[in-house]
This record gives sequence, C-alpha cells and structure tokens, in this order.
Amino acid sequence: DLLLAPNLPVAPPRVDEPLAASLSGPDPLGALGAVAGLPALALPCGQEGGLPVSLQLVGPPRSEARLLSAGALLQARTTFHHPRPPL
Repeated sequence: DLLLAPNLPVAPPRVDEPLAASLSGPDPLGALGAVAGLPALALPCGQEGGLPVSLQLVGPPRSEARLLSAGALLQARTTFHHPRPPL
C-alpha cells in the first residue's frame, strides 16, 4: 500500500514572493516520513492560480521500486507534468 497526500500544505508562491514566508507552516506528514525513514515521491497533480501543485506518495520501508512504478504509471496516464508555469 502507498499513502497519497498533498506534497505541501500551502499553494506555491509566485517567483517574486519570498519563499520562506510560504513555507513557514508545519508539514507534519513530511516530517513524520523523514523521521521514520519512509521513502516518498513528489509528483505534479495540477495547478492552483496558474502555478503547479504536487502530491506525494509515501511508502513503507524499502518500497522505492513500488513508488517509482506508481509514479511512472500516474505520469503515463495523466498530463499534469506537461504544462509549464508562467515566467
């Protein structure tokens, strides 16, 4: 089994906005996965206000191959990774 969750709990900042302000909130799933040593994979899943947003797949220990296979399957069946953000 894999866990599907938002990659970040906030919308992405524009290029001219400070990055630190957008990422100052907690990221409990990311922190928990890192502390537990769980492998994770971030993938694009659409856009919010014209900017890309992503999801993450988190797996049990030693499930890197399963994560990569699931990520490849998702990108083969969607076009979320095709658009480019505005400059």
